[in-house]
Amino acid sequence: MPSRTPEIESTGLFDRITTRYCQWDETYGAEGYLRVLNTYSGHRSLRDGTREPTFGGIDDLVDNSFGGTIVKGYLTTLYVARKM
Repeated sequence: MPSRTPEIESTGLFDRITTRYCQWDETYGAEGYLRVLNTYSGHRSLRDGTREPTFGGIDDLVDNSFGGTIVKGYLTTLYVARKM
């Protein structure tokens, strides 16, 4: 993932930019994972005729091919800078 540090520096408004990364894994059951997917605009914008079978297929995969749980990785980036 590209750093936003050059973009922040180019404003001329900040200095002493520090970047921190926090990476973690979250385990979901099928129902919880579908709730997460339903918060993403790309999934929410699917038409009902598409979303329902897609989510049904994901539910089936999680339950029948992955033992009822899946692990999703997350990465959060924090930029802290002093205002000039």
